[in-house]
Amino acid sequence: MNVYKEIERKQTILRGLYGGMMTMTEVKRELGLASDTSVREALRELEIPASKIGRRKMYETDLLAKRLVEVRGMV
Repeated sequence: MNVYKEIERKQTILRGLYGGMMTMTEVKRELGLASDTSVREALRELEIPASKIGRRKMYETDLLAKRLVEVRGMV
């Protein structure tokens, strides 16, 4: 399977679970991390910017899926 199909597959899975945007708690669950500090560090390393929606910081599901596939080598 090529990288584009894997990205599309991961995006579909994450969109089904979380919709188009994810909260810090949802990202924490997806990455399997325990602390907010670890999540923030992982997001920084993955180069996933936060979008401010009202008072909350949210993260794009599609971008997270793409970076996870690239970094984890899921092909």
